Amino acid sequence: LARMASSIALRNYVDASGTSAAKMIADLESYMSLDAISKTVEVTWALVTRSCDQRLLPTAEPLFKNVTDTAIDRLQNNTLDPGTAVAVLHRTRDGVWSYVIGPYSEGWVKTEFLAECPRDVIQRYLAWEPFVVVISAKADLFADPLQRVHLQSVQMGTRLPLLGPAGEDAVEVLLPVRTDGGACVFDAACVAASQVHRGYLAYTPRNAIVQAFRLLHSPYGWGGMYSEQDCSRLIQEVFATFGIVMPRNSSQQAKTGTPIASFKGAAESARVRALAAHAIPGATIIHFPGHIMLYIGMANGMPYVIHDLYAYTETTAGQEQLVAIGRVAVTSLALGGSSPKGSFLMRAENVRLIARTNPTGQQMPEGK
Repeated sequence: LARMASSIALRNYVDASGTSAAKMIADLESYMSLDAISKTVEVTWALVTRSCDQRLLPTAEPLFKNVTDTAIDRLQNNTLDPGTAVAVLHRTRDGVWSYVIGPYSEGWVKTEFLAECPRDVIQRYLAWEPFVVVISAKADLFADPLQRVHLQSVQMGTRLPLLGPAGEDAVEVLLPVRTDGGACVFDAACVAASQVHRGYLAYTPRNAIVQAFRLLHSPYGWGGMYSEQDCSRLIQEVFATFGIVMPRNSSQQAKTGTPIASFKGAAESARVRALAAHAIPGATIIHFPGHIMLYIGMANGMPYVIHDLYAYTETTAGQEQLVAIGRVAVTSLALGGSSPKGSFLMRAENVRLIARTNPTGQQMPEGK
């Protein structure tokens, strides 16, 4: 926590008014109650009760690289889905924020979104059979089968214990709820049957592409900002619908699966041939530092991908310009070809095939 608070990168950021982050961080160092941390920390366990932001520092106030770049809040670390299990290590002096370690990341979340629970109860909740997984871009949870009282929305890939049918068009799922004292109880919620799938989807290239296209045009959200996706969160959500757990960050995702092509020093034509020969659309991820994409096939001799892209650079009339996209889009890998950085195809370093079997161990059909 101390290293995070004193991070040189964080101190170089500014708030929305352009004021240096140094004073904010200095104030937060005391607020984080770092002096109360002992050599041995007693861990408590909790379930997340609703979608919430996980922050690098215990504040909702944003920090930016500079005053003109306010689209990306550098304190945003991740978004946690309801039902996520976390280890709680520490709290701020007033108890409003808790420092937690989750399955993919660690950071600060609002304590009001955590329900403390014995570890064995959490394990039973996570292993509950039967279950549903969210397959729509977002699923709305309601307090009643007629879907009139809205509770919250959850993102693609969220797994929820299934209780049974709730009328003709909905199913009932089990959600953790925080009591006034902070303990965990469970309550039923209803979700449209069309927005979930009983069990994981079969892992096929076609299903992977269908899932990715359900997110087409969704707004870009750095670290899950606005309950949306960035490039790695898109990959994570798509593969979660098959029960395939992907790391949170693109650099970590680029180490998963099986490498199928080496692009080091390769010419553009060689890269195109390698993708055409070895990459399976819907099951292949392509990575360069800072970005990751899902390969979806070839068209007119050029590989195409679906990805969540904030912006890219192009050179027009000798001037390098930032072209804002800010959404999930389908593009060719020729994108950015006129910029000094080169096209996405020429910047690509890792091409990897993700697990060829689905959670039941069945072989995934090739190219279908």
